[in-house]
Amino acid sequence: RVALPPGQSELALLFGGPHTSHRFFVDGVERGRLGVVSARPDEAEMELRHRVYAFEDPGAELEFLVQVANFEFRSGGLKRIWYLGLPESVQAGHGKALLREGLVLSVGVVIGFFYLLLFAFGPSERARSYFGMACLVAGLRVIPASISGLGDLIAPTMSFELQVRVEYLGNALAFLAAAGYARTKVAGVAPPRLLWGLQLVALALAAILLVAPMDLI
Repeated sequence: RVALPPGQSELALLFGGPHTSHRFFVDGVERGRLGVVSARPDEAEMELRHRVYAFEDPGAELEFLVQVANFEFRSGGLKRIWYLGLPESVQAGHGKALLREGLVLSVGVVIGFFYLLLFAFGPSERARSYFGMACLVAGLRVIPASISGLGDLIAPTMSFELQVRVEYLGNALAFLAAAGYARTKVAGVAPPRLLWGLQLVALALAAILLVAPMDLI
């Protein structure tokens, strides 16, 4: 139950990438759904899309009820933050998140390709390849890990399984790039053998993420 200040004529609620299927009720009346909710795993269907619900003349209190079915993501539950407020405030916040993630994507991709291009013309500077890889991964990782819905716009057909695998694969590759950069550029930060070992661990994790069953990821 959400108590509201007096005089609220219109509100909006943003469901931010819930990683699950759900049915949404307000004051006992169904107002929306995402995917198919069921108590049986073979009948439930999950979607990853964002939703914005509007309420007119909400009164002094709103009672929310959400039915959740999540059999494909082992941590379960509604994964992202929900925002309730004036429609213009919700839209403004969503727009800022979209702009922020768009900038991270654009800057990461541009800088990443730039340093990889520099490495192509000067292969002896191996640190450039690792720095370029780190920037590229940081930028592209926004697509599967988007909170604003940017991933829905860029890759609307990306499946849940692919989204999870790509996001975690990005984590492993970023770790690989960071260890490689430290080994080739920042001498003395750690023993070279230790950094080599960390890179091998990152490569092993990346390989596992490509083939491991979803219930282990």
